[in-house]
Amino acid sequence: MPYLLLSTFLIKFIFSFLFLSSPSTNISVQLIGLNDFHGQLNTTSTLHGKAVGRADYIAAYIQSYRDKKPNTLLVHTGDMIGGSPPISALFHDEPTMEFLNTLQFDVGTIGNHEFDRGPIALQQLISGESVPQTNSFSGSSFPYTCANVVDSETNQPLFPPYTIKWIDGIPIAFIGVITKDTPFLTMYTNMSSIRFLDEATSINHYVHQLQKKGIHAFVILAHLGGNTTGSNTNGALADLATQINSDVDIIFGGHTHSYINGKVNGKLLVQAYSYGKAFSNVTITLNRQTKDITKKDATIVPVYQNKLSPDLYIRNWIDSYAAKIRPRVTERLGVTNHELTRDQNEHGESKLGTVLAMAQRQAMQTDIAFVNPGSIRHDLKKGDITWEDTFLIQPFGNPLIKMDLSGAEIRNALQEQWKEETRMLQILGIHYTWKNHTIQTISLDDGTPLHDDQIYSVVVNSFLANGGDKFMTFKLGKNRTEGPTDQESFANFIRSVTHINTLPQNFIQKIY
Repeated sequence: MPYLLLSTFLIKFIFSFLFLSSPSTNISVQLIGLNDFHGQLNTTSTLHGKAVGRADYIAAYIQSYRDKKPNTLLVHTGDMIGGSPPISALFHDEPTMEFLNTLQFDVGTIGNHEFDRGPIALQQLISGESVPQTNSFSGSSFPYTCANVVDSETNQPLFPPYTIKWIDGIPIAFIGVITKDTPFLTMYTNMSSIRFLDEATSINHYVHQLQKKGIHAFVILAHLGGNTTGSNTNGALADLATQINSDVDIIFGGHTHSYINGKVNGKLLVQAYSYGKAFSNVTITLNRQTKDITKKDATIVPVYQNKLSPDLYIRNWIDSYAAKIRPRVTERLGVTNHELTRDQNEHGESKLGTVLAMAQRQAMQTDIAFVNPGSIRHDLKKGDITWEDTFLIQPFGNPLIKMDLSGAEIRNALQEQWKEETRMLQILGIHYTWKNHTIQTISLDDGTPLHDDQIYSVVVNSFLANGGDKFMTFKLGKNRTEGPTDQESFANFIRSVTHINTLPQNFIQKIY
């Protein structure tokens, strides 16, 4: 009998050791994602009627979520710089890169605006080889990955195509991609040294490679966007989800500054607006045996400023940069009696767009002015107008280009507003009507019809002049002359008029 009791005890002990004391079959991992921050270190935005954003609040939120789960990885999907406010842009965006280092990101990918100064400048910024602006920035402390940008001559990836992160002995592969339309979406004109490959093909290529190495957990960092409305998620990110390997479970998106949280083709897709208004919080379950993701869910978490106290270290750091630029950005240029917004009316016209067209036409003394809506990044509040306001509205610093176009070419350029997606140019110097995405009539300010064979002087920014946003007709412009930047022309215009009282409009008329 004692031997039987001893045997029973030993069996129970061995069972407890092997099963009850063994590690759990599953591992929970938290993935936190930011997208399209655009250097908005000191920007307070509004979401759901509440104040959101700012780097100091973002830092506090991320630390709070990290504290809850030890297995946390922080990722981003590009456009973290570019189109930035003065606090970042006047220092070549090194402050934003410093901020990302401070948050201890684990991996990121490239957006189209990371290329605004060109591929060489981007690589130098990431490596810390750029002209020092902060006296302390030594490059990115985390890896960038991008699978579909290659050197035109060698066909080799410009950045590592993937990064592998290990959680408790299980590998997770992060593969980055950027929209292949980037050459049409960046102000840098010479992209001939690199090529942008198909996003899905590139992802599938490297997933297949990594599967052979025994990796089965895949997360995509994609600078591609879309939108989620109710239970429906659509757009480029959703299209991508239908084209890539079934082993991929999560796709972090970017680019469209919208809300995405939905499943397409068994894959979880997320995007958290822009400017640090919110972040994506994805929870995944990894299986130790299969090394695969077995469960996934997500929430988009707004960075409400009334929910947490800001990170004081980051707040003081922001204030130190703000102090350096304060004399420049607070210069008062004039005043507006109206709020001027980027919002377009039913015809496709915005009040702020009209003012910018006025400024650019005055600067270059042309018959006609065209302003692409993507260059207008901020609204103008009623009251005093400062130098910083003009920079926030036109942050890219694109030189203005005066050129000659025929009436027929102007008609073609206007027709290109509906090529693939609607991008309504803001105008001055002509009036036109349109119906069903087709130009009907075009006339000059005095009512004279635009003649196809007559030559007119036109001003656009350098982005449009080189075919940006696929306005290819502007590339045909002759007798080109370069002028001040769009931001400089806007600031000079405000100085010259001092007051904005009434606005001419109704240059565009939609016919029903």
